Amino acid sequence: MLIGAVFAQLTGGSEPITIAGITLGVLAAIALAGSILSWWREQLAVVLLILASIGFGIHIGIFAGHNHLLAWSMIGLPYLVAAALLFESWWLTRKTP
Repeated sequence: MLIGAVFAQLTGGSEPITIAGITLGVLAAIALAGSILSWWREQLAVVLLILASIGFGIHIGIFAGHNHLLAWSMIGLPYLVAAALLFESWWLTRKTP
């Protein structure tokens, strides 16, 4: 949904292009890349998902009005949880023979 909204803005939607929209699109692309890379490169995927989570937190802190923690818990926290689980999975498979 995030990438679609940014794509609609870039292709001449009714709203002008804003810094918030561009930032949101870049963060969504990083999160998508991290999700796709998780099949092949776990370490890089963990880094990208953590960066996306932190980026969404910063984005919400700058551009959102109220309830920053609630907004981040719905948008950024799932990426942080996925990164933690992926890191744990990578760590356990590294230790097994």
